[in-house]
Amino acid sequence: MNPTVEEPPDEVDIALRLLEGDQSCLADLIRLTAPIEEAIRGRFPSLAADAEDIVAEAVRRLWKARANFDPDRPLRPYLYRIAERVGLDYVEGRLRWLAMRAKEVAWETEQLAVVPPPYCEELAAEDVAPAPSKKLLRDVREAVDGLKNPLHKAVLVAYAEAGDYVLDAGLLGQRLGEEHNGGVPIPAGTIRQYKHRAKSAVEAELRRQGHNVDLLVRVI
Repeated sequence: MNPTVEEPPDEVDIALRLLEGDQSCLADLIRLTAPIEEAIRGRFPSLAADAEDIVAEAVRRLWKARANFDPDRPLRPYLYRIAERVGLDYVEGRLRWLAMRAKEVAWETEQLAVVPPPYCEELAAEDVAPAPSKKLLRDVREAVDGLKNPLHKAVLVAYAEAGDYVLDAGLLGQRLGEEHNGGVPIPAGTIRQYKHRAKSAVEAELRRQGHNVDLLVRVI
């Protein structure tokens, strides 16, 4: 006896039930999401573990805004576009968190400079590299502002704002793709190349001005 093959859900029927507010369509909507989850994992490799939650949120958003859905449009691609938007929201949220943490670290560092803890006296007695001068900081900012490629500048600034926290090049490429590349993500490898070229250009300009670029790692 041949095993029963489950028929795929009828997308047109689901769409009509969706517009009518028939909650029974949600179970069939979930049956449509397996290939969408795989597509989201490919679109956002760093969010692979969140793919199921992303698609579930996409279904929730589709249900909430069902009155705006055009039943003449293919349902599965429409649901994928919603899931893609949810994924971008996840990316933006993580980047905002990184920026917030970088600011917190900067504030904590500033407070330590104002009221140093006792162990700082021991560190001060060691052979520690001097802090960058105000002129070096100013010249670094001018060198970064002078970068001809705006993407090189955006990448370098993003890494500088992240501070000691590891910045995901893939996530940064997705954000900068939205902002500077017509919505097309910039590959992680390209982001790393931009960072290297931008930093090399800034170092060259600072050397030309007679600065010690060994201090640069403490500035950008």
